[in-house]
Amino acid sequence: MRKLLVLISFIATNTLLNAQIPAALHGLWVNEDNELLTIQPNNTFVRQTTTNPSTIISRGELKADKKTLYILRTDSGEEYSLQFYVGEEVFVVSRPGSPDQAWLFQRLN
Repeated sequence: MRKLLVLISFIATNTLLNAQIPAALHGLWVNEDNELLTIQPNNTFVRQTTTNPSTIISRGELKADKKTLYILRTDSGEEYSLQFYVGEEVFVVSRPGSPDQAWLFQRLN
């Protein structure tokens, strides 16, 4: 019985840690700060400037539950969580360290 509980606990924890982001987030997004955000199906992201796309602002990995994105920035090692909403054409996400402020992204593709 104990082994069964340990196995169930392991599976539940592993499932939460490997949570997939909503497929609606995949694609190319732009915001009013002239930033491009590319979110790949492998749950990675790159944020860069539209004026010079070779200038990378941040990059990393994403995990999610219903309303929260869990960010692991592979460029800086920072980890944090952000509240989000995704619609058909818009993506709203709180800013790190400023939960009362948000980015508004519009879908490009």
